[in-house]
Amino acid sequence: MRLNSLAAKIITAMLISATLIFSIQIYLTTNSELTRLTNNAKEYLIAKTNEEVEKVNSDFLRIDQGAQGLASLIAVNREHNTDLNLEYIRSLIKDIDLVIGSGFWMEPYQYNKDQKYFGPYLYKDSNDIILTWDYSNSDYDYFNYDWYKNGFKSKDSTWTEPYYDEVSGITMMTYTTPIYSNNDIIGVTTLDINLKDMIDYIKNIKVSKHGQVYLINDIGNFIVSPDHSKQGINIQDKNKSKFSDFASEILSKEDTMILNKKLAGEDHFIAYSSIGNTGLKLILTFPLKDLGIKEKVIFSLITSILSLILFMITLYYLLRYLVIKPITITSHFTQFISQGDFTKDIPSKYTKRTDEIGKLASSFDTMSNNLRDMIEKLISLSEQMASSSQELSASAEEGTTSIESTNELIENITATIEQISASAERVASFAQKSNSKTELGTINIQNTLTTMSNISQTVNKAVNVVTSLNSTSQEIEQIVEMITNIADQTNLLALNAAIEAARAGEAGKGFAVVADEIRELAKETNKATEKIINLISETKNKTTLGIKVINEVADITKHGEDVVAKTGDVFVEISSASEETSIQIEETAKATHELAQNSSQITESTNEIKNMSEEIAYSAQELANMSIELSDLIEKFKI
Repeated sequence: MRLNSLAAKIITAMLISATLIFSIQIYLTTNSELTRLTNNAKEYLIAKTNEEVEKVNSDFLRIDQGAQGLASLIAVNREHNTDLNLEYIRSLIKDIDLVIGSGFWMEPYQYNKDQKYFGPYLYKDSNDIILTWDYSNSDYDYFNYDWYKNGFKSKDSTWTEPYYDEVSGITMMTYTTPIYSNNDIIGVTTLDINLKDMIDYIKNIKVSKHGQVYLINDIGNFIVSPDHSKQGINIQDKNKSKFSDFASEILSKEDTMILNKKLAGEDHFIAYSSIGNTGLKLILTFPLKDLGIKEKVIFSLITSILSLILFMITLYYLLRYLVIKPITITSHFTQFISQGDFTKDIPSKYTKRTDEIGKLASSFDTMSNNLRDMIEKLISLSEQMASSSQELSASAEEGTTSIESTNELIENITATIEQISASAERVASFAQKSNSKTELGTINIQNTLTTMSNISQTVNKAVNVVTSLNSTSQEIEQIVEMITNIADQTNLLALNAAIEAARAGEAGKGFAVVADEIRELAKETNKATEKIINLISETKNKTTLGIKVINEVADITKHGEDVVAKTGDVFVEISSASEETSIQIEETAKATHELAQNSSQITESTNEIKNMSEEIAYSAQELANMSIELSDLIEKFKI
C-alpha cells in the first residue's frame, strides 16, 4: 500500500481520529473511574469508621449503663446489702469482656460509720472473679488517686487517661462514676478495662492493603499506633507524628470526619471519630494507592488499545469494501480512459449501488460509453472526410485542367477578334477613300470601271471577312456555352465543397469560406458569359446586316459597268451607301473591340477561377492531411 494512496490517507485519518477519540474516552473514563473509586473509598472509610466506633462504643455504653446502675444501687443499699452490690459488680464483669475489675469506693464513714476506708474490689483471675479488700486501707489510700478525684471534679462519669497498673501489670483505663445521695457525692464506682484486648482488636481492624488504624485519647496521646512502639507520643508532636500538620483539626472535631491529606509524601484519606464519651478517638487511614488506580488505568489502557485495534481493523475492512476498493477500481478505470483504452468497464456491482460511490462509478461508466460512441462517430466522420477531400481534390484538378483549356480557346478568340477589328478598320479607311473617289467621280469617270472592279474585289473580301466573322461569332458562342457549363460545374463543386465543409465542422470552416467565394465567382462568370452571348448575338445581327449591305454593293458593282452612263444619276446613292457602309464597318470595329475587351475579362475571370480551383485543391489537400491527423489521433483510442 503506497503512502500517498487513498487507503493510506484514510487509515492515517482513522488512526488519528480513533486515537484522539479513545484518548479522550480513556481520559474521561479514568477520571470518572477515579472519581467513583475515591467516592467509594470515602464512603467505605466513613462507614468502616462508624462501624468500628459503634462496635467499640457498644461495650463502653454497656460499661456506662452498668456503672450508672451500680452507683444507683449503692446509693440505695449502702447501709444494708453489700452482698447485693458485690453480686451486681460480679455480673458486670461476667457480661462485659472489656471489664477486668470493678469496685466502689466510699467517702470516709459514708457507707459504714465505723470505717474510713470502704472499697471492695472484684477482679478477674483466669475464669474466677476474686473479691479483695486490699485497696481499702490507709496504705493504698485511694482518696489520693486521680481516678477517685476525677469523679468529684467532673461530677459525672469520666474516663481516666490510659495508665499502667503496677500491681496487675496491665495497661488500663478506669471509668469513674460518682455516687450521689441527696445531691452530694458520697463515693465513686470504678470499672477497669484492659486496654490490651481493645488495642488488639483495634490493631486487627482491616482497612485496606496498606491502611492503618490509630487510637488517641482526648489530649492526643497515641494509645494504638502502628508507627510507634511506645505509648505517650502526642499526635501534635511534629518530630514523631505524621498527623501533626492537621492534629488540631482532628482533636477539635467530635463527629465522624474525613480528610484528604498527605502522609509520608503519599495521598491518604483519613477518617476519625470519637468513641462515645470516653475521650478516645479512632483514626483510620486509607492510602489512595490501595485503590489500584494505576493498575486500573493500565488495564483500561490495554483494553482501550485492544478495542482501538479491533475497531480499526473492523473499520478498515468496512471502508476497504465500501469505499477504498470501489474508488481504487474507479481510479484504475479512469487511468485506462486517460490512456485511450475504452475496452474496460466498471463492475456492475459498483455502478448499481445507490450511494455516492455508486453514483460516481456509474457516472464514470456513462462517461466512458459516451466517449466510446463519440470516438466511433469521429472515426466514421474522419473516413468520410478523407474520401470527400480526395473527391474534392480530383474535382479541383479537373476544373483546373478545363479552365486552362478554356483560357487557350479564349486567347485564340481574342486574337481572331483583334484581326477582325484590324480588318474593319482597314475597310473603314477604304470606305472613306471610296467617298473621296465618289466626290471626284465626275472628274474621274473614266477610272470608274477600274475603281468599280476594285470595289467589287474589296466587297468580295469584305463578304468573306464578315462571313468569317459570323462563323467566328458562332464558335465564340459555343466557347461561351462551354464556359457557362464549366461555371455551373464549378458552382456545383463549390456547393458540394460547402456541404463537406459543414460536415467537417470546425475544421472545415476555412474550406467553407473558399467554397463560397468559388460559388460567387462562378455566378459572376455566368453573368459575364451572358453578356458575351448578348454581344455576340448583336454582332451576328450586325454582321448579317453588313453582309446584306455588302451583297447590295456587290450587285451594284456587278452592274456598275453597265450603268456607268447612269453613274452621275446614282452617284449620290453610291456615296450614301458608302457612308452607311463606313458607319456599319465602324460599328462592327467597335463591337469587335468591345468583344476583345470582354474576352480579356473572361480570361481574367477564368484565371481567377483557376486560382480558386488551385486554392480548393490546396484546401482539399489540407483537409486530407487533417483527416489523416484525426485518424492518427483516433487510432490511439481502443474501443
